[in-house]
Amino acid sequence: MFVKSRSLLSMPEMKPQCEKCGYKFDREPGYFLGAMYVSYGLAVLEGLITFLICYFFFPGLPTIWVPILIMLVILACSFKNFKLSRILYI
Repeated sequence: MFVKSRSLLSMPEMKPQCEKCGYKFDREPGYFLGAMYVSYGLAVLEGLITFLICYFFFPGLPTIWVPILIMLVILACSFKNFKLSRILYI
């Protein structure tokens, strides 16, 4: 569904259509707008899981580190969220 990326920090690029069945991925402008909601849900879930891990396993962690860790986890998972949200939306 996605073209192999040449660099680590480049945005994933979708193929125009499926190689096996010919399904066109880019159906119309705004087709993947709903995938943004899926991506948002994934980011919230990752943030919640990170918070719960910090809360239960590291109770002595200073409060300022919790939102920093949550942001780092969401940022680290952003490229996977982009791909996964489009796959789930299709």
